[in-house]
Amino acid sequence: MVLIQLSNIGKRVLTQTLSFQVRRQLTDMSSNWSLFTNAKQTELYAQYRPRYTEDVFKTILDYCGETSSDFSLAVDVGCGSGQSTEPLAKHFKRAFHWMDGTKFFAEVDRILKPGGSLVIYGYATCSLAPKELDDYFQKFYHSVLPEYWTGGRKAVEDKYTCFSIPYEGWKRNDDMTIEKDWSIDEFVGYLGSWSAVNEYNQKNSPANILEKVHLE
Repeated sequence: MVLIQLSNIGKRVLTQTLSFQVRRQLTDMSSNWSLFTNAKQTELYAQYRPRYTEDVFKTILDYCGETSSDFSLAVDVGCGSGQSTEPLAKHFKRAFHWMDGTKFFAEVDRILKPGGSLVIYGYATCSLAPKELDDYFQKFYHSVLPEYWTGGRKAVEDKYTCFSIPYEGWKRNDDMTIEKDWSIDEFVGYLGSWSAVNEYNQKNSPANILEKVHLE
């Protein structure tokens, strides 16, 4: 989590990345691409992507509350299918949407009020238990999918460290985790929400990489 204290332009930034761990149940900025034009992928994203925990939103709200009690507006940049928008909507009167590097921070300077907070957070690539499943997953992730990801994937893998945040006084905390007990079907559903998997299947039709993953 990156905490950027009040700067000379009156903006603070909280950035956090969550380690995402999955244990298998053994009983079974405006960019040049759009990730949510495929209805099936959007449905899988909404159904299988992990939800942020209440601790994440409490951290965000506590941080924002240090400088302002006005929770009238939240701008949810890169909201996807709304995993953060819905929880934020319980606390803010309005919430908003998506991003592109330098232009993004220029827009932050334009719309963020003095004393307001910029919050950047997300979860990293998952790891699995037991180890043999994680070994299989890491091979799949690093050997099969790389050429099918868009350029923005590197930011996720780097846990946002590749961003140069133009505000002073920040520190980082990566300690939060999301843990899920998933069946194989649920985990394969989660993989189906990935844009790289969708791209692989489109370019290698009629092959379906998830059928292979499920069988193995």
